[in-house]
Amino acid sequence: MTTYVISLDDGQALEVAGNKAAALGRVRQLNGIRVPEGYGLSFSALEDSLTEAGQLQAFESLLEAAEAADVAEADVSAARLRQLVEQVPFCQAFETELTSVLVPFCTEGDVSVRSSSNLEDAGALSFAGQHDSRLNIGGEAELRAAISAVWASAFTDRAVTYLLTIGRSLAELRMGEVVQRMVAARAAGVAFTIHPVTGAGDRRHVSAAAGAGEATVSGEGAPDEFVLLREGLGIEERIVQG
Repeated sequence: MTTYVISLDDGQALEVAGNKAAALGRVRQLNGIRVPEGYGLSFSALEDSLTEAGQLQAFESLLEAAEAADVAEADVSAARLRQLVEQVPFCQAFETELTSVLVPFCTEGDVSVRSSSNLEDAGALSFAGQHDSRLNIGGEAELRAAISAVWASAFTDRAVTYLLTIGRSLAELRMGEVVQRMVAARAAGVAFTIHPVTGAGDRRHVSAAAGAGEATVSGEGAPDEFVLLREGLGIEERIVQG
């Protein structure tokens, strides 16, 4: 049994790897829905790495400094948090699981490394596009760099500003990850089962673009948009770019 690397087939165990990992695990169990295989990384992978490296106190001090600052000035502490997290060495126990499970998985074909915090998609919180993903990762060196980069993206300027603006503590945020097999997609994007603007429950909203879809999620590009009728999935409205 592993502590840090949890299969997407492991059900409730994925709760410690964040909301995205847990949701993918639930959907993977449904008949007729194909979800690429993969693993969740538990919150403790980062936290134990900080502790073993003797950096936990420095990490907590930077969290406190960011919260004590004005929202406009919190980006200084956020940058230091990112630097600390990105440079912390993996703890030995996580190293063992990384080497035995994730490295072989990554070398069998490209993977994505995605954020999966405890606050993403939780209740009234969104965090859409505020943390990072790394796509088309192949080989051990790229995998290690991607894991560290996604951990660090817990403290992007936009994520820190969002939490402070809504009055939430940075200490609430715990960052897990999803390492998942890449799909060679012709197009990809985001689908809402309830219209995200009007709240209409009988409409679905889809935003998509050619390729892997990262431009859609990050806001870097303007996607095609479709409003679908819930019954029958007929297209009520479409906005096609270009």
